Amino acid sequence: MEKIIRPEDSLKNDIPLLFSTDSLGIPEKIQQSALTKANQYFASLLRAPMRVFLSTLAFNESFGSFIEDWILKLRQLMRMHMTM
Repeated sequence: MEKIIRPEDSLKNDIPLLFSTDSLGIPEKIQQSALTKANQYFASLLRAPMRVFLSTLAFNESFGSFIEDWILKLRQLMRMHMTM
């Protein structure tokens, strides 16, 4: 049996409630099941770009630190060359 996610459960499960069940004219059990699936689907769509953004941010940070280190080493080499 499928678990029905209620608004209070959405906070616990990190699934935002995107649709309301008010006045749809559909039996409650079918309504809840459809809304649960819709909420899970849209929540996954919202989380995916965040994962991509965070992984891109992590890559940019590591790449940025690599570039900074490379620039510092280049400056050190230039200073050493100038003092020779």
